[in-house]
Amino acid sequence: MNCPRSNKYFCILFFSLIISFIPAQARKLSQAYYVHNEAKNGVVSILTAGHGSGFLVSDDGLIITNSHVVRNSSKFKVRFADNKQFDAKLLYQDRDYDIAILWINLHGLNNYKVLKLAKNKPLVEIGEEVYAIGTPIDESLSSTITKGIISKLREGVITHDASLNGGNSGGPLLNANSVVVGINTFVMSDRGAALSNSVSIDKAFHALEEARKKMSTEAKPQVFTTSKQIRQSPYPIKEIEFPNLKKDPKVKDYVMKSDFFRFIFFSPLTEYRELKRYEEKLLRRRKKKAEKHDFEISDDEYLTKNLPNYVTQDFTKPVVTVYTIPIPKATKTSVFKKVLATAAGIAAVPFDNGVTLALSGRIGNTKEIKRYFEDVKIVDENQKQLCKPIREGRVDLTEQLRQAFSRVGGEFEDIAFAGIYEFDPYCFEKANQLFLSIESEGREEVKIKEIDEEILEILKSDFKPYWELTNEKRI
Repeated sequence: MNCPRSNKYFCILFFSLIISFIPAQARKLSQAYYVHNEAKNGVVSILTAGHGSGFLVSDDGLIITNSHVVRNSSKFKVRFADNKQFDAKLLYQDRDYDIAILWINLHGLNNYKVLKLAKNKPLVEIGEEVYAIGTPIDESLSSTITKGIISKLREGVITHDASLNGGNSGGPLLNANSVVVGINTFVMSDRGAALSNSVSIDKAFHALEEARKKMSTEAKPQVFTTSKQIRQSPYPIKEIEFPNLKKDPKVKDYVMKSDFFRFIFFSPLTEYRELKRYEEKLLRRRKKKAEKHDFEISDDEYLTKNLPNYVTQDFTKPVVTVYTIPIPKATKTSVFKKVLATAAGIAAVPFDNGVTLALSGRIGNTKEIKRYFEDVKIVDENQKQLCKPIREGRVDLTEQLRQAFSRVGGEFEDIAFAGIYEFDPYCFEKANQLFLSIESEGREEVKIKEIDEEILEILKSDFKPYWELTNEKRI
């Protein structure tokens, strides 16, 4: 068909319509399409304080992931592509090969796929095409597939160039027949292109045997957490107006403390408001310079016009995130030194200024953790748990605290963990009074702390637009 110039737009429209009706099978699809379709219902996201990937390897609910994905956590959740979510039990870890075996109860889940594991050697050959599936970078990218070739084979490790990112850890590396040949584990990089590395799947066979032995002595995990807990409508951040940011709540208004922990309650608006304030501060300076030097400011300089849609979904995730952060306290030795220093006037030792300041800054400034965080629940006045978290876990804060105290001339001599919990927003509207039930490692005593009424009111206000502008119900 020849298209005269006068009818070129008609021709473009005509061919576009014809192409849209061509079935997928008639278009040229790569092998990745078929591998993804075959395997996607067997690949899962592993949710702790962060997230990783994993894959289902048996009809009785065994899941393979990396040991480092579940490190520092005692509670794990597994989410399938259809958003059905399961509480998981950790059955076995092989830290030498960075392998962990989780167990879930598949009752109520019909659309799942048990992935086949390669057993015949060689598992793969150099130059063979492979495919990585997982949840890189962000939970919204679950079941993402990348393609590469085998670059190098070493004992227990498969090196390839299928792209891996944070969050891919624990996911499957598959061959063109959709058979698992490796467990995606780490990336090697030297300021340039990275090489991905996966643990050979045969290194997981011993871990699977040990996990099966433990299954016979463990209670079966609970059935899946209803997917109604995971709201599908994003928070409508782009539709929110901020007529008076100066009077709006600041991060400090979302914070409360107990004797040993600090609690921060984040809604989608908490950080977004701070970004808006920071943006306006920068733009005020830019506008002054623009007026002085006679140039215009583009809308592209407004970070909040672009950031939520294209960079992160943190501002659109409809959850309340509760951070539980331990408060470092002075060690007994540190307190004793401080008393001696005060009595002897050590701060006035006649060294040069730098040394004097360094000494006076460090004396009595060694910190440790008095209570190690274990768990937090939201309960009512009768200590009945009101709602389960959508995700929960611990994250190691040790290095961050060491660096923070080092910058002010102090020391942190301990290990510290923070808790990260995500809750459905309706949880904070279920009762007029809500409490935190706080558990510390190695202590039977449970502390009860009422959530500040002001914080509850702010959270309700933050989510009012969500209920009004989406189809989500307060259930």
